[in-house]
Amino acid sequence: MLGMNAGGIGRRGFLRATSATAALFLLGRRASAEEGGDTVAKIKAAGKLRAGVAASAPYAFKDFKTGELIGTVIEVGKAAAKKIGVPLAVSEVGWDTIIAGLQADQYDVALAALFETPARQKVVDFVTIGQEGIAFLVRADNSKINSVDDLKASGVTIATVTGSGSEQMVKQNFASATIKSLISPTGGSGAPPEEVISGRVDAAQFDATLTLAYLKRFPGLKAVPADAFTNPLFPTPVGIAVHKGDAQFAA
Repeated sequence: MLGMNAGGIGRRGFLRATSATAALFLLGRRASAEEGGDTVAKIKAAGKLRAGVAASAPYAFKDFKTGELIGTVIEVGKAAAKKIGVPLAVSEVGWDTIIAGLQADQYDVALAALFETPARQKVVDFVTIGQEGIAFLVRADNSKINSVDDLKASGVTIATVTGSGSEQMVKQNFASATIKSLISPTGGSGAPPEEVISGRVDAAQFDATLTLAYLKRFPGLKAVPADAFTNPLFPTPVGIAVHKGDAQFAA
């Protein structure tokens, strides 16, 4: 996992994330009478705010010194728990199971920068914390891939992460390419750069926020598009997820 701090999201994004704290647990009542009861009261009765966390810097990642999860969404979760008066209990989960775990009531909130896709909006509610897009890492010596259009050619192999919102973006927009969906060994939402370095794939999808960090860490790679940090592909709102019907969003 890259050693970044919450500031990597940028000042504007961080302020949006921290301001989301006020909205996150203005929780409503469950719509279903069977589920019924005040969610905050249930959390207080349980004595903890249960959070499922899918790691991806700079939103949630492990401090390399302490091993503790830190990042923007972790701070939002801690602030929300403090507001309720209980500790935050964190469980690390995968991108392929984070929504299903929330639906199964394994936790009260999914702390991650989740792409707010139409499919997800049908089953959970979101508190928007910012906007994210994607980009691709390609070997710097690969002269055949220099643009987004080059990635759309048949014969190109692209790695992405199973269960991530970006996986669907890649599949929908690069249909002619061969898509290799992987479970990230680091827990991040981007495909492992090592897949590109080793030559197993031509390109690896990642969150565009990390462009500068990745290029510094892996000097033998290049970003496609080259200006991904300032102009990412498919910019989409990202948010923290709660049970459907739980969040009453501030105007």
